[in-house]
Amino acid sequence: MSKRIATALLIGLLASFPAILPATVAADSHIDEARIVEILQALDDRSMPATTRLEFFHDDAVIMAPNEAPIRGRIALLKHLTDAAAAEGIQHTHYTRTVERFDNIVVAEGGGRGEWRDNPDSEPVAFATNNVILFREDDSGTLKIWKVIFNSAPVADDG
Repeated sequence: MSKRIATALLIGLLASFPAILPATVAADSHIDEARIVEILQALDDRSMPATTRLEFFHDDAVIMAPNEAPIRGRIALLKHLTDAAAAEGIQHTHYTRTVERFDNIVVAEGGGRGEWRDNPDSEPVAFATNNVILFREDDSGTLKIWKVIFNSAPVADDG
């Protein structure tokens, strides 16, 4: 299957979530958003050990970045988190735009802003991401990251 077809199918699947999963209207939906913000802030904390950050992910979690093979499985996720924490000159902050619950699935749409440097003496390059992160409750009701889909691009220079 081509990447274009796979991407179209994935977008179609995400767009159909409201039709597939009956929405649960939670009076305390702000609790989901607050918990998701806590998780994203912890992931942005590069001083937190990768093994600790790994606990925010389900065992079957997948990270799908543009032009890269999906990162799936605990070993691959741990390597990704370890490499990201070790990368010098990268700063990144996640944010949410919308959070919606569909039974035990919570969809967070948002993004991130950051900058990276090739080396300590280089000028920073700003970047932005757009994300869709699917959280799923585990058996104890704890929200954990299940699927991450994002893109990234340099931020246009307005000057």
